[in-house]
Amino acid sequence: LKIHFSAVHLREMHKCTVDGCNMMFSSRRSRNRHS
Repeated sequence: LKIHFSAVHLREMHKCTVDGCNMMFSSRRSRNRHS
């Protein structure tokens, strides 16, 4: 359970850099693909 919690809930989130977009992504790659 500790491993799950830290892997899912404490993971650093990456905010979209597009003005007006508030989406958050669990990986930089997903964020970059989005914008």
